[in-house]
Amino acid sequence: MGLSETQVRDLYRRIGAECPADIAIATEKRQKYNAKVKILDGIAFASSGEARMYQVLKLREIAGAITNLRLQPWYTLLDGFTGSEGVKHRAIRYRADFAYTDADGMEVVADYKGKILPAFIDKAKLFRSRYPHLRLEIWSRESLKTLV
Repeated sequence: MGLSETQVRDLYRRIGAECPADIAIATEKRQKYNAKVKILDGIAFASSGEARMYQVLKLREIAGAITNLRLQPWYTLLDGFTGSEGVKHRAIRYRADFAYTDADGMEVVADYKGKILPAFIDKAKLFRSRYPHLRLEIWSRESLKTLV
């Protein structure tokens, strides 16, 4: 386990030594919800579950069951606008984990969720309202277990 910069400097202070200004302290970006970044095919995934999902989808693509696999496509859920008070509001956008075309020609947007939070439920509603022609799939640890 690595120490943060604050922890290293605190250790130096406790032993009564001066912490060198140019000390090289390895810092690791912490992911939301303690997910561990996983790298596959040179691509960094936000979690090991998302990386497993990518492996399943790549195998399906190789087998010809799906086509046009895309990573992290963006979708606009609500366009930006200016309110009656003259205040500008930015667009609300959603970045899915994957999108692909299934064997029936249906466009599918797929997302891996370790835990479904209220904010995502709202985004999913907006997505389904704005893109009724796209199928939204939510994958989880349990759904991956049944596939592998």
